[in-house]
Parts: sequence; structure tokens; C-alpha cells
Amino acid sequence: MSLEKELKEKQKLQRHSFHFPGHKGKWKTLYQDLASLDTTETFGTDNLAKPEGILKDAMEEISAIYKSHRTFFCMGGSTMGIYAGLYALSRPGDKVGVQRNAHRSVFQACELLNLKIEILDVEKNSDGLAKSLSVESLKKAENLDILVVTSPSYYGFLAPMKEIMDYAQDKKVKILVDEAHGGHLPFFKKEASALNFGADIVVHSVHKMLPGLTSTALVHSGPRVDEKKLQRGLNLFTTTSPSYLMMVSIDKAVHWMDENGREKLQELDAYLKLKEEELKEAGVRLVEDPDKDSFKVLMEVPGYGGKDLYDRLFYDYGLAMEMYDNRFVLAVVTAFDDKEDLDALVEGVKSLEKRPPLKRTWPRELVLEERNLTIDRRSGGEKSLYYKEALGYRALDFITPYPPGIPIIFPGQKIGPDHIKTIQAYLKEGIHLEGLDQKERMEVMD
Repeated sequence: MSLEKELKEKQKLQRHSFHFPGHKGKWKTLYQDLASLDTTETFGTDNLAKPEGILKDAMEEISAIYKSHRTFFCMGGSTMGIYAGLYALSRPGDKVGVQRNAHRSVFQACELLNLKIEILDVEKNSDGLAKSLSVESLKKAENLDILVVTSPSYYGFLAPMKEIMDYAQDKKVKILVDEAHGGHLPFFKKEASALNFGADIVVHSVHKMLPGLTSTALVHSGPRVDEKKLQRGLNLFTTTSPSYLMMVSIDKAVHWMDENGREKLQELDAYLKLKEEELKEAGVRLVEDPDKDSFKVLMEVPGYGGKDLYDRLFYDYGLAMEMYDNRFVLAVVTAFDDKEDLDALVEGVKSLEKRPPLKRTWPRELVLEERNLTIDRRSGGEKSLYYKEALGYRALDFITPYPPGIPIIFPGQKIGPDHIKTIQAYLKEGIHLEGLDQKERMEVMD
């Protein structure tokens, strides 16, 4: 069966999407005739590597909407934006402060660019979920050249952006903000966006909380950034044949949000609050926090583990969630959802049969003893071992639950008993781990 047919078969089971991309499969609203615009750099179409015409104009219009100093199209998702942004801000050997729950792409960028990493602690909520970087943690860092802040996190927790920015700028530390999950914030909760506080680089996904096609992103730069170096970084990490379909998608998604998104998000936010009260009255537990994006609905149903709940909602009710972990499922709401989608979500969850609460334990959080990392995997000497046999070896690859894409083991870390227990627990829950093959083997260094 072809890939197209396989995907269409899966789509038949899905009646409501609460996962990315943000257009929720309702792409005809924006992209009905998009395929006809598949072109290349030719007469009048400009060149993304050196934009001087229609692409330059389009990016300037989007910059005006976001009120950024400059804005650049990004064809490789926020991952590529982070690579190019760190390229523009850094020199080889610079020290980068990275919060522990940063996306894998931040650590990969540091590896590619020969940057030193200092891992920064994050605050936790009462469930032990990683929230955001705190100023107190930042103050413990020593001699940082660059700071990378992730806000919102995958679970929706927002960083105290102004306090972090004020402190970092006072120390003359350059700042890149991975705001991949916050492209909607300037249209809904402007005070939470790093664009308001003088970040040097802010990276937005356009395919997460906005209705762009998958892999579309934006890189916003501040006045202190060397724009030639940033353009060089974007050219270095992207294809020389960028997709005009994706660039049109960025343009249409942002303009749609500018014209419709603010009103739609306010309306959905108010309705979502009502529906969440229904869930709580039905015994569903929601993770709530004053510093959390309200459009990330993180829920736990008594008697259900994360995967069990995720599967039941999909196969019984056609409700496709964004992700699950051992306890929670995450539903993502965007401006392309409707009240009917939220009604279906609540009715599906409420329809689940009642069960007694599970009595489960989860391995304690892994202690990261090596807070200063320099990742280099080019020395050779690697071999493949079943993960339980890797005890005492150093990992060659990131071991990463995906989603959310936050590493539990870094390249170069020595594998200890707690790592083995944690991997085993993730596998038992049916959580996909990047860095393990289908036979549960991992690459290690001699």
C-alpha cells in the first residue's frame, strides 16, 4: 500500500484533531489551490538565500505584524531556526546556558557549532513536571555567553520572560528564545512573548499553534544581531531549493491570524474554560498553573495510564491527542478548532467508564551529574548493545521520548542503573524512545 493510502486510512479514524499541525486538517480554508504554486527561483519569484523582491516584501510585512526588528522565513521548522540563530549569536567555544527541559534541537545545535553547554535547572510543579527556567537558576550559571530559553514548554508552561531578560541583558548575555510553541502568543497573550522584551533571536513554529504546513517556521531577530551572519546561518542549514508552497503557507497563516486569530482565540479561550469545568466535575484532573498556556490541555483520568487513555480516545471516539506520558494526555487547541471540537473532546472523555485510580510508581528523576557538556560524537569506536547491556558505557546518541523531544540521556553520559530503569519504564508504557532501534539496542562509545 502506498504512503498516501496508509495516511488516508489513518485519517478515516480521526474525527477531531487535538495535535499538530495547527490547521487541524482543515487546510482547505487556506490551501485549496496551493499545489499550483509549486515553483522555483525563476523570473520574478525572488531567491530566499538573497531576498530582494517578493520574498523580502513578504517577510517585511510579517515583521510588521509581529513588531519585530527583522523576520526571516525558515524552511526546516524551529529546529533549523535554532541552528541558524545560535550560528548568528555564537563563536566556537562559547558557553551556552540551556534549561534541562529544552528540546533536543538546542543540544544538537550546540554539538554542530562546537559550543559548550551548561545545563540549567527548571522549576517543578506538584506533579514533578518540569515548568520553566527561573531567575534563581540562571543566577547560578557562570560566565555564559548565550542563554537559550524555552517558553512555552511542550506542556505549555511559560517562563517569567521579563525577569529573565532583564537579568541576562544586565549580564550582557545574548538571548535566543525557543518560542516554537508560542507563535500564537502575540495574537492572544502578548505579554508572554519574548518579542516584547528585547530577545536577540525568537524562533516561532508556524505549523504548531498557527495554521501553517508542517516544517514552516519564522526567525525574528533583534537590532543587536548581525543580520548578514544570520542570513548566512539560514542558508547554511536549509535546502538550496526552498519550497514556495511552504513560504506561501507561512504568509497565509500569519495574515489569517492577524485578521482572524485574535478574536477566534479569545472566543475559544472563554469556551474552553467552561468545558474544562465540565471535565473537572466529571472527575478528570487537569494540570493548571497561572503560568501556563491555556491552549495546552493536560489531563489525567483516574484509572487510566497515559497510553491507555490516548488509545481509547482515538479508537473509540476518533479524538487524536498530541501526546501521552505515563500519566497524562495532552490536547492542543488552536485557532482552527471550533466549539464543536471541544464539545466532542469533553463528551468523549466523560463517556469513559469509571475505574479505580491506578497505583503506580515512576522512576525518580534522573540525576544529571555532568552539568557542563561538550557534545562530540565523531571520534569513532562506537558499537550497538541491547540497552540493559549498556550499563557502564557512554551513550553515543540522545535517548529521547518523542514527543516531547526532551533528552533523558545525552551523548557522552555514562549509563547507570537509574538510566536502565528509566528506559525500561518508558518502554513498558509504550512510549517511543528515539536512540533505541526496534530491537531496543542503543549506540555506545567504547
